[in-house]
Parts: sequence; structure tokens; C-alpha cells
Amino acid sequence: MDSPAVSIVIVTYGRIGLLKRCIASIEAAVEAIRFELILIINESEDSLPESEFDWLREKRFVKIKRVSRMHSGAARNEAVPLTSGEWICFLDDDVELGKDYFEVARDTISTFPKADVFGGPDSTNSSASSFQEAVGIAYSSRFCTGATSRRHSQSFEMSGAADETYLILCNLWIRRSVLKTGVYKFPPELNRNEENVLLAELHAAGVQMVYQPRLVVMHERKKSFGELWRPVFRSGFNRFKSFFLESAALSLAYFVPMFFVYYLIALAVHPTKLLAIPLLVYTVLNGLFSAEASRKAQKLQLAPLVFIVTCFVHIAYGIGSICGSLNEIVKRAVVRA
Repeated sequence: MDSPAVSIVIVTYGRIGLLKRCIASIEAAVEAIRFELILIINESEDSLPESEFDWLREKRFVKIKRVSRMHSGAARNEAVPLTSGEWICFLDDDVELGKDYFEVARDTISTFPKADVFGGPDSTNSSASSFQEAVGIAYSSRFCTGATSRRHSQSFEMSGAADETYLILCNLWIRRSVLKTGVYKFPPELNRNEENVLLAELHAAGVQMVYQPRLVVMHERKKSFGELWRPVFRSGFNRFKSFFLESAALSLAYFVPMFFVYYLIALAVHPTKLLAIPLLVYTVLNGLFSAEASRKAQKLQLAPLVFIVTCFVHIAYGIGSICGSLNEIVKRAVVRA
């Protein structure tokens, strides 16, 4: 039997309903493509029994491996030796694929035959609530997410010279030959943003990476500020850790939310009219960008909520960065001692 052309890798933590929806969308989209699905169950059997996956075991294209709870970077590394396809497609268990997803992937491979990495943005699910739509719109705004807004918007042009700011792990294709030797792998010590370090290393090594805005996955956005807090905080926390792992991932832009939080603390401690001017400028800019992003999404009525979500993202990411920096400083001080 021929080896599959594509090995799809999903790490799951027990979101069975979302996982079923994801796999159903894969089956609806693959058509004649030879593929396999590598499912890494990153959860103990006590909290996620084997019986939860009985519906999957009759599917011949699925390989299942359970691992002890580990960081997401390490869990994805566990999947690589199980793959046999020419390409590895990394998806999250809370995404859905459109019916033309693999057709677009084929076109991208054909257009860029020398590329070893490609991917596209995520979009908000069509059944999303107003809050989820606001999160998606905020993510697509350059004011909220900077250069990485390309990961969440289809309005940018295709690029054959992409870097880690273009690509996102929930929709990422890497040629298997790049990973199979183990020279390049996801940093096992990261529990978020692990693709940023890997992609920065590959970019520094001259690997061609492609951004394809038509290669879209529909992502299940967080449903409340409580749900949104954790991933954004972890992004800030792990982004700072990644600076110590790969200097190519270093950009002063990622420090801005940290400085913003320090500024808000200083303003609260010593409120003055002069010190309040930057906050006034921030408020005006956030309002303008939130309105423009909402207008582009044809959801202008969500502009006030997009404004609030953007503030929340900046503060949560900044606090995460501060905690991540303190954590690294303490760890390194203990090692030196």
C-alpha cells in the first residue's frame, strides 16, 4: 500500500465534541487524497477514559497515542515519528476545514515546489456568538496583534517569503523530511507559541515558508473573557521564554504589552495629566482601529466590544510577559546559585 501523502497531526485534551466536528470536516474535505490522522491524547486516562475514543477506533486512517500530560510542544514531537506522509499538517482539535481546504493546499505545493513550510490564517466559525466574532475581529487588527494579525485575516496577499509572524500552529504544514531527523523540533518546554521558535529556527536556516491566505481553518473562539484570559496570558508567558531559546524570535514589538502594563501601574500609582496623555492616545488609536476592523468585517456594531477585547488582550498578554520574565529570572538565578 502506498504511504499517505499527508499526515494530519492533532493533539487533543478532551474536547470530544469539538474533536468530532474537526474530524468530520477533515473527512468531508479530503476527497481522493491519501491521508492518515495521528491523534495524540495529551491527558491521563483518569480524566479522559479510553471509551471516549471508541468511535474513532473503527476508522482505519487513525493512529492514536496517549501520552502523560506534557507541554504541547513535547506532545507534537511525540507525533512526528508516527507519521509517514510527505507532508505533516498540524491542526488543533477545535478547528473546522472548508471543503476546498486540501485543494488549496495542493495548489500551494504546486506553486511553490521548493517550499518546506506553508500555512494560512484562521477565521471565526460561522456559528460564533457576538463575543467570539469580536475576538476574531480584534485578532485581525494590526493594533491588537501587530504583524501577527496576518494569522487571523484573509485580507493579506500570498507570500513566498513568510516568517513566523505569518503562520499559526492550528493551520500549519511542514514537509516531513524537515522534522524526521530530529534536528528541528518543537521546543518541549513550551506550552504555547512553540511553533514560533521552530519557525524562527527554520527561517534562519533559509527554509522557504509560504503564507497562503486562501488556506483557511475556522477556529472556535473563546466564549468569554474568562476563557480568553488563559491562552492570551500563556502566549505572553511563553513568548518571553522563547526569547531565551531562539534569538531570531526576538522582536521589541512583543515587549510593548509588557511596557503598557507597567505604564498603567505607574499611572494608577501617580496619576497626572501629563502621564495620562499616552493613555488618551492609546484610547483614540484603539477606537479608530477597532472601528476600521469591524467595518471590514461588516460588523460595525461590534466596534465597542472589539475595543474592549483589544484592551483585554494587551493587558493579559502584558501580565503574562511580566510573569514569564520573572519566572525566567528566578530560574536562572537559582541555577547560578
